[in-house]
Amino acid sequence: MPSWMHKGTLRIHLKSNGTRTGEPFDFGSIDKSYYRRKGKGQKLCRIARFINPPEPVLQPDRIVLRSNLQDSVDFVLTYAFMENSVSVSGGHFCPNVGKPTIFRISTKFPQSHDFEDEIPDDELKAALKGCRIRTREVLKNDKRKSFKYPYHRKAKFSDWIRTLDVSGPWDERRVSVKSKYAEEKFTGNFKRSSAPYKRFSLYYKTRENALERHRATITLTVN
Repeated sequence: MPSWMHKGTLRIHLKSNGTRTGEPFDFGSIDKSYYRRKGKGQKLCRIARFINPPEPVLQPDRIVLRSNLQDSVDFVLTYAFMENSVSVSGGHFCPNVGKPTIFRISTKFPQSHDFEDEIPDDELKAALKGCRIRTREVLKNDKRKSFKYPYHRKAKFSDWIRTLDVSGPWDERRVSVKSKYAEEKFTGNFKRSSAPYKRFSLYYKTRENALERHRATITLTVN
């Protein structure tokens, strides 16, 4: 599962018989961050600089990114690499309680197939047979429930995902994402509310001023 860092993004290519297959995944990306302003909506909070960014290395066990957002909002992300999985954990530190900040870490699943816009539904369903998403989600009443989403049909996640498993688009390969110690929202959305094969994203909002032991970990595994 070769990967490299690019502007705070870990890019993952799947391989089949030593050859890259399909488009890459963007994992643990530094997504849009915002100030929460009471009665005034949200204001974009941009990355100001990276602090001592790590040098490129082959087969790293761990990579740590430290950075400043605007107005001295600091964050740290730690990526850990295993044989067939990678994880990210992190948080942000907001010194000004008058400007609470939303900091998001996202994972983007690429478009898996390219069809003509007017493809009939029955042909689309047949072409994507066996491609599906399985999830374990937390509902608003705190009950957990398992869901199955076909790859050809529009879908919408609940507010909180514990596990997500995708099979079918990459032959026998299966990609799983799991959240651990997540005390804030970990959910996702689909491109323009479209079907999963057209691309979809997952994102986690980190807790403000969380100590390292209180930070959530998101893990992506390829089997």
